[in-house]
Amino acid sequence: MTLESQYKLFIESNPENAHWTYQEWLKWHSNKLAESIKNIEPRVSDDFQIGPDGAYEAAEDIYSPYCQECEACGEEGCCSALLCKQSESGDYCSGYLRDLRFGYHMYRWVENNLLFDLEEHQLVKYWEEYDKTFSKFHK
Repeated sequence: MTLESQYKLFIESNPENAHWTYQEWLKWHSNKLAESIKNIEPRVSDDFQIGPDGAYEAAEDIYSPYCQECEACGEEGCCSALLCKQSESGDYCSGYLRDLRFGYHMYRWVENNLLFDLEEHQLVKYWEEYDKTFSKFHK
């Protein structure tokens, strides 16, 4: 809720203060917050740490859906199987290997059954993408 919305609600709930301007209310509100904060005992846990993404509390045994090796989530259709490192300690490697095998099988099927039925402009587009992708993976 924005400060402006809080001001409006305050004025509606406290008609005796309807003469307050936004600035007057903001000063009153700031003082009330400062007063409230003084009563809060500051606490920093032993697990408090600062990392590259800011402050956080370290906790052991927190479930993470992400693979320790490649950070993929294993959710069907979410993360690319191409990210998988096929590590023995990976969480989703067998599923990603299955996806890669399926993709390769479909590639071979298209190549053997459809590729040369494409029109000339589609073939040109296909081979351009093929060369670009081949170069990316076979540096």
